[in-house]
Amino acid sequence: MTITSPVCQGPAPAVVTDRAAAAGPAILLEFSGVVCDDSLWKRWLWRLVVKAARRTLDYATFEGLWNERLREAGRPAGGYWDVLGAVLAECGLRSADIEELLLAAKSLRRMWDESQRPLPGVRPLLALLRQKSYVTAILSLEGWDVPALRDQLSRMKLDEVCDHLFVWPGTPGGLSSWWPTVAEHLGRSCRQLLFISSRPCNLRSAAESGVTCLGVHACAGGWDGPKLGDLMELPSWLAARPLRVAG
Repeated sequence: MTITSPVCQGPAPAVVTDRAAAAGPAILLEFSGVVCDDSLWKRWLWRLVVKAARRTLDYATFEGLWNERLREAGRPAGGYWDVLGAVLAECGLRSADIEELLLAAKSLRRMWDESQRPLPGVRPLLALLRQKSYVTAILSLEGWDVPALRDQLSRMKLDEVCDHLFVWPGTPGGLSSWWPTVAEHLGRSCRQLLFISSRPCNLRSAAESGVTCLGVHACAGGWDGPKLGDLMELPSWLAARPLRVAG
């Protein structure tokens, strides 16, 4: 995967691409929760938040708040850590506790990123989809910029089996307004995109724009559309529903 055009600004998505558009529908996998598992990182944060806030806060509530705030922020000027700091304050942490937790989190996050691996089967699945003439893309809707995520995909050896990389830039119209621009970059309509995510808020946003959406990995409540228990079921799902994907 190489950069053949500059990172787009304004309403256009930040995109990395290196293969001409093929005739088939495009399959877009969300990086966090589908390509790799970020639940350990979030659960570590959640346990520290509960301890520091001295209050009852279930993990589902914390994760929902975290996902929603990052999605709303896109790539804010202050960055990922400012958004996390705001989430911690919303959870009831004092300023001193937030500062201490962020210092620990930054150190752990560096080690986490360096050791992160794709979920089992993701790389061969992407290779299979390319073999079947699907255009593939990995999307980040939180906390990454293009150079950092491109380097991460290279460490994971996913740059060799994926055609496109998109990073949500935090456009003024919100995430829902971004999907038509992604489709345009891929030379398709929204209905010729299949977006796969484990996060109901992101699935709902894409569905509002007419994108075909598929939940995976025990997608939490709030998504009533089609779901897979495991991403490796995708080839069978595609084979049974070609018209639904191609729209």
